[in-house]
Amino acid sequence: MTDQTEFDYNEAFSRNIGWVSLSEQQEIRQKRVAIAGLGGVGGGHFLALTRLGVERFHVADLDQFDLANMNRQAGCGMGALGQEKVHSMVKQALDINPNLYVERFDRGVCEANIDAFLQDVDVVVDGLDLYAPKVRRLLFAKAYEKKIPLVTAGPLGAGTAYLVFDEHSPHPDRYFDFNDTHSDMELLVHFLVGLAPKALQSSYIAAPQHVSPLQGKVCSLSAGSYLATGVLVAKVFQLLLGRGQIRSAPHYQQYDALRNQFVHGRLRWGNRSPWQSLKIRLVMRAFKKMQAQYVPLPHSQAHTVVTAKRA
Repeated sequence: MTDQTEFDYNEAFSRNIGWVSLSEQQEIRQKRVAIAGLGGVGGGHFLALTRLGVERFHVADLDQFDLANMNRQAGCGMGALGQEKVHSMVKQALDINPNLYVERFDRGVCEANIDAFLQDVDVVVDGLDLYAPKVRRLLFAKAYEKKIPLVTAGPLGAGTAYLVFDEHSPHPDRYFDFNDTHSDMELLVHFLVGLAPKALQSSYIAAPQHVSPLQGKVCSLSAGSYLATGVLVAKVFQLLLGRGQIRSAPHYQQYDALRNQFVHGRLRWGNRSPWQSLKIRLVMRAFKKMQAQYVPLPHSQAHTVVTAKRA
């Protein structure tokens, strides 16, 4: 086995060749991707796109890893607890490709930096926390106005729902029926219903008494996060290379591995249609009911992790 101590781009990503041509791989290398959020899905997106061979990134997050991130977040481990997600994820990505150019936005995305975050970017990736609806609305609107395609893929149970916004899509505010009078929770519900109109995941929640979206208590599975990353990277791949057909919004897509179902369709009127408006009201009613019935999870006794040593 050859001792390889120096990084070589062509060798590191040579196994991509076949699915992409040599010239396409170099094209991918020159592209710039902006990733907003490096937590539940964004961190996985970042690492997977790095392994695709993308070499230029803008990344943003203002959070730190904590123990509740362990079940699904690609960058979370005992050694990362308390670390800033931007710092930890960039370190991991540089370990894959030490030649990365990464511009960090360690205060997250906001009105003050959104233009810099999107400057010279080829594709925007939404990895924002579910509970950052106003930032998500800002990101979607600015990307649309700047004619930069945006991909979002949300982990939902053991599946994912995803949307692409490009020049053929309606304005995101129009699709999701966002307006300035909406509260954060109303924006969140409008986003969820527009992302996954069929809500395949809702049929197998096993312990609803421990879930309360209105209180920030949501459930997640690693299966959904990793499926979301796989789908999103495939869509970014298509957008970067102009490959294949992109079903952009108002088309929606959702795949659920537990139900063995893939559904897709076209919401001509987005959330402004009567059926979508009804779903929004029903979801909000369900969330309020879950809040009333919510039972906090019991805390397990803290313990010290002991590493076994070989004699």
